[in-house]
Amino acid sequence: MNLLTEENFWKALAICSILLTVSVLGSLAYFSGYGFDFTDEGFYLNWISNPFNLGVAPTQFGYIYYPLYLLVDGNLQLLRLFNLAITFTLGSLIFNAVFELVNPNTSVSKSDRLTLSAGLSLSSLIVFDTWLVTPNYNTLNLQALMLSFLAVLKLTYKNDDHTAYKYWILLGVAAWLVFMAKPTSLALLSIALILYFWISKKLDWKGLLVSSLAAMSLFLIGAYVISGSVHEYIYAIKSSLELSQTLGSKNVSNFWRLHSLKLHPEIKEFLAYSVLVFSILYLFSVSRIRIFKNISLASSFLILLYAFYVLVSGEHSLPATRFQSIVMASVAFATVIFLLFSILKGESNPKLKAFNWPLIFLALAIPYIYTFGTGSYYFHVGARSLIFWLVASVILVLSFSTKLNRNVLYSLLITVQLLAIILLRTGLDNPYRQPHSLINNQYQLTYSSSSLVLPAPTGEYVDGVRTKAIDAGLVSGTPLLDLTGQSPGLVYMLGAEALGASWLLGGYPGSNQFVKKAIRSVDCSRLSSAWLITEPLGARAISFDVLMSFNASIDTDYQVVGEFIVPSEVGGRKQTQKQYLLKPIREHSRAVLACEQARGNRS
Repeated sequence: MNLLTEENFWKALAICSILLTVSVLGSLAYFSGYGFDFTDEGFYLNWISNPFNLGVAPTQFGYIYYPLYLLVDGNLQLLRLFNLAITFTLGSLIFNAVFELVNPNTSVSKSDRLTLSAGLSLSSLIVFDTWLVTPNYNTLNLQALMLSFLAVLKLTYKNDDHTAYKYWILLGVAAWLVFMAKPTSLALLSIALILYFWISKKLDWKGLLVSSLAAMSLFLIGAYVISGSVHEYIYAIKSSLELSQTLGSKNVSNFWRLHSLKLHPEIKEFLAYSVLVFSILYLFSVSRIRIFKNISLASSFLILLYAFYVLVSGEHSLPATRFQSIVMASVAFATVIFLLFSILKGESNPKLKAFNWPLIFLALAIPYIYTFGTGSYYFHVGARSLIFWLVASVILVLSFSTKLNRNVLYSLLITVQLLAIILLRTGLDNPYRQPHSLINNQYQLTYSSSSLVLPAPTGEYVDGVRTKAIDAGLVSGTPLLDLTGQSPGLVYMLGAEALGASWLLGGYPGSNQFVKKAIRSVDCSRLSSAWLITEPLGARAISFDVLMSFNASIDTDYQVVGEFIVPSEVGGRKQTQKQYLLKPIREHSRAVLACEQARGNRS
């Protein structure tokens, strides 16, 4: 009995791939209790933990994740685990649907389909390549777009009219979730979907009506739950958009612009070599020449071993740069090159109409839809949703209708796993606005129902602030104004209530005006009882003049109850800074009256 057959090699490769997928998921689960960014993650958690006290913002992801936050009782590690699981599961469902629906006659078996779907879904997790794993508007947007694409797949390939309406409803739910994450993405998604259904001759006006009614129903329910009425809700959305413009950080014209793609030399080199190597690997995997096919098999095993090595050691991860996730596009480029070469060599002569071009172009467009409306670099943000380019690649391969597409798909799977591991490991080793690799974190910080492992200086800093705050009388739910401009995470760690906005952003041209307008929505009683955290020499410090908007003075109405040194690199700081914690000392009734007088004079 010959065990060294090609079929057994592919089976062994599949088993190794499964082990690699499980290892990646296990590693992410383990490190979900490590690290914390005091800027963006603080912003996310203030929103998720207390959305109804913050009202309405341009993104309303806090209301969507709030039930999940309650379910895990505020446990941050569990919250992150759920976010990872939701993202990975949706990715797996999309790939499974593609394998099941696009070409049911393919040589891919059910076991292969599950293996491929799980492994390829690791590409969905590159949205966490900077280790911002806490649920946020970007993850909600990606999850909602994946849900919408899953509904589109079902509507495209399912011919049962009796079950179609549930997928139209699913599409409506997904559209509403996109709106809650990023309204600008919904605007572009709506146009893209109508064009897709029209061009693909799948346009069903009754179905679109059902989908629209589902989305509108959720919008109306949300309006009443959040603001009490539709009119108040729409007004609050309009006001929040005007407030965000106060910062002076965005321009409407930037919504459409593709910023220049300036790749780090090492990223550029890695991208080029990946396209070359992957193209050759895919071509060799279907070659009729035995030696080439054997080289493909051997190379696939070597790539898997190398992926395990990168996962465990962290060696050869990429430099943490703005556009690092773009390397995942190399799989899509290599797939196109492979298909073109196969056609030119005459190994296959597929009919163009066999390809679902509208679906392929929709998948290619979704990263732009995902990014549309962001104030950041489009390639920087959009690259984290390149799972859709991989979906397009798989659709192309399946539509190619070759009996050997199983070989190509496994080769594609292994390269995706390698790139996903490199990007995720880059995030673990270079977490956003944190001083060093998560592996080097040793300080166990316990707060509320959560426990995090942080760098020792960071953990000691947080424990020091908490101790002095509690000794001075700060209790859970105490209003706190963060005038550092970059410490929303500290507000959350103290169990305090953020006022006006989940992050009082400093460092922008209109930051002081933004804070004044934001706290104008806070009632005078809460504002007058608010504590302060300040960082006078910080790069993002908010001017104390904002206190004058409610007739308060930092010199006479507050008392310093603690001084702290913030370690460098906490929240992106370049050097250590001194912070001060202050409590209000003015009689509360007098402070409320002064606040009301200030607002009365302005009106």
